[in-house]
Amino acid sequence: MNFFEFQYYFEENSIMFDLMRTKMASNSISLKQNEKCILSDEHLYFLEKGVLLLKQGFYKERACHTLLLEPGFIQCKTTSSVVSIRSLENTELLVFDIVELFDQLEKEMILSNFVWYLAKQINLDFQNTYRIIKLTNKKSILSILSDIKASLLENEEKIMPSWVNVKLLALLCSCSIASVKNNLKSLEEEKIIQMKDDYIVMT
Repeated sequence: MNFFEFQYYFEENSIMFDLMRTKMASNSISLKQNEKCILSDEHLYFLEKGVLLLKQGFYKERACHTLLLEPGFIQCKTTSSVVSIRSLENTELLVFDIVELFDQLEKEMILSNFVWYLAKQINLDFQNTYRIIKLTNKKSILSILSDIKASLLENEEKIMPSWVNVKLLALLCSCSIASVKNNLKSLEEEKIIQMKDDYIVMT
């Protein structure tokens, strides 16, 4: 079995990640809704459950906001910025000391596979960010709403969670609140969404 064949097995076999989560995590964090936390570049984090708004702020540059909907690893990609999270729902995080984790993975002879996996995740993150930036504000908003619906709502559910609001969409799309309001109104006129009180409803 060559590296890439084993890599496929590594990524598809949940036993590997279950082992890391149960045996190698050094700590855990519980966040109630709307709690904030600054992440350390000395640690790697795993989102067990919940929804997070990740903010990465660069010096003299606009902060980048990302919505984390699915379980997975969270990386502080650079030491030149402050990475913070805000829980949009009650959230559970596992915390890994990077040095200790990498030492253990090296002993298990799967460090290179894990690093390759993280690199792929970073690439996917960049692709998703680029996809949102490249789209018009209207299409970006619709794409975000569709992602939330696919991840969090059951088949028949159409009402977005209460934390899906104009301010959040403006942060994720890097546009003004006025622009979000105008585009939501346009989507409502096209009967793609409905606005009911403070909730967004997918039609």
